[in-house]
Amino acid sequence: MSTPNRNDLCPCGSGKKYKKCHMGTVVKLSNVTSRHSVTAILKIAHDLFNAKQWKEAENFCRLALSARENDAQAYFLLGLILVAQNRKPEAAAAYQSAIRHKSAYFEAMANLGQVLLDLGQINNAAPLFKEALLIPALPPHAKSILLNNLGNALSLQGKSNDAIVAYEEAISLDPDSAHAYNNLGAALQGYMNFEVATKYFEKALALKPGFTSALQNLIRWIQLDSSATPAQLQTVFEKFREQQETPLRQEWRTHDNMPLPGKRLRIAYVSPDFRQHAVAYFIEPVLAKHDRNQFELFCYYTHASIDNFTERLKSYADRWLDCQAMSDEQLAAQIRSDHIDILIDLAGHTDGGRLQVFARKPAPIQITYLGYPGSSGLSAMDYRLTDNYTDAVGSEIYYTEKLLRLPASLWCYQPDPGMPPVTPLPASRHGYLTFGSFNHFNKITDASIALWAHLLHETPASRLLMATVPDDERRSALKAQFHALGIDHERISIIGKLPTHEFHLALQDADIALDPLTVNGATTTCEALWSGVPTLSLPGSRFLSRAGLSILSAAGIPEFAATNTTDFMQLAKHYAENIPKLADLRASLRERVAASPLTDASEFTRQLEQLYRSAWISWCTASDQYGQGLNIS
Repeated sequence: MSTPNRNDLCPCGSGKKYKKCHMGTVVKLSNVTSRHSVTAILKIAHDLFNAKQWKEAENFCRLALSARENDAQAYFLLGLILVAQNRKPEAAAAYQSAIRHKSAYFEAMANLGQVLLDLGQINNAAPLFKEALLIPALPPHAKSILLNNLGNALSLQGKSNDAIVAYEEAISLDPDSAHAYNNLGAALQGYMNFEVATKYFEKALALKPGFTSALQNLIRWIQLDSSATPAQLQTVFEKFREQQETPLRQEWRTHDNMPLPGKRLRIAYVSPDFRQHAVAYFIEPVLAKHDRNQFELFCYYTHASIDNFTERLKSYADRWLDCQAMSDEQLAAQIRSDHIDILIDLAGHTDGGRLQVFARKPAPIQITYLGYPGSSGLSAMDYRLTDNYTDAVGSEIYYTEKLLRLPASLWCYQPDPGMPPVTPLPASRHGYLTFGSFNHFNKITDASIALWAHLLHETPASRLLMATVPDDERRSALKAQFHALGIDHERISIIGKLPTHEFHLALQDADIALDPLTVNGATTTCEALWSGVPTLSLPGSRFLSRAGLSILSAAGIPEFAATNTTDFMQLAKHYAENIPKLADLRASLRERVAASPLTDASEFTRQLEQLYRSAWISWCTASDQYGQGLNIS
């Protein structure tokens, strides 16, 4: 519905002009009289919804339902309004009421299914989409939307093949479905098919030029691609800035933070991962060890989930704000009003990241760190925190930010207190080495498989245990790939994704863990080391393939980061021939890691704070020279 001109007669039939009847600066329910029909009230609610006046829209919608409680369309509109306010459990109830009062209401079924996905009720969402697809005479466009949503549910269930089929069918019904192309590209992540996935993201962007999700998927993907050149990276960053940052530069303002070099700084972390998440394991020791005499700590949490981890992290903050329901504009305004001196992004282009908050430049200094393994692409992001191992001198060409390098490692690991004790070396019982691959299967490229097949040839009695492999055709394809490289099926053991405790137990079934080539592990490597399992890594030339080098160096066993393939093979053969030596390393490794820079939270946080202070002094110096509050970026 379109909103009438403010001087037109109101469609409610009151005879008043629209601006005087309802659409003034403040809409009041008291303006409604008995002359207003339910249809007219819903029309007002819809117009208010389009105007993003959520609370007023909800009030009018509920007024209509009080007069006509079986109105399916009113419940559907209420669901839309509640989703806009991030009140998804209530929205689910509204959509369920709409379906109850109108059979075959596929729009409500589609929206309910999406809300259930957002609430994590995946197993309830998928059957709903399938049921809606059985409605007779569905328009092709509607069927395409349902298939796309079904694909999302199947993907979250780990049924990648089925998801891909659903996305492809959605595209066949609606070749202009940018969302289906985007999701199809993302589904190919499990196959590390860079070339095809990139084409799908580009197709989605061609169909919908301002499609943020597709553009961020493209950025994530191209940074995973080890063959991507710096020029290709800068091209996609430029596109991201043009679409996502340039329109917001008008919101940039002079910062009025006092440029006093030694003052107590207000620092703030922005993250959707202050919960049971890998990022939380690495940021918790930092939050706990910050010097509160020098730093006032703010945390802006951008996810709806609350767990025990969240409650613990809250205790470290001077101020905690649950802001998942806030728009980017609202959150940026909040950060400005809080006078944050240094704003730290912990998510980048990952799900739940709020880069459009940073694109508004609400703080004088903005830094990206930890949660995303690459550049933000924003000119508003001043710095990226890294270290000398992951980003050696010359790596600047891959980033839009200036690099701030921590002296030891950019990771500070806090072990899960529930980790089981270290067990004896399996090879001492078996008489042969068991290599283990425990990283997410989508990190395992053909190059990694070729290297590991070579490793198995060089150590003929050894075995390979691969975890997190989906229970579908990829298992047989994986064994076929190793067989084609001369490795018998019996030497390869495959298990799927495991619950956390079972995963930690499975780690101890390996003697040596293997780091994927293109995308190294981080949390997995740390957990393996804490379990007494050294990780064998072969560093590449870019950040993603050098994380292993950083972690192993900080843990005190840099020799496990091989300098080349020959060194990689020789190290493995050395331990295959010296099992007692490997057993000694396993027995002492947890203690060594506990005494290493990798887990020294106090020293790590002091080094981090020194970088924050240096960045702040640089800003103060520029402010003193050019005038207080200069916006440098």
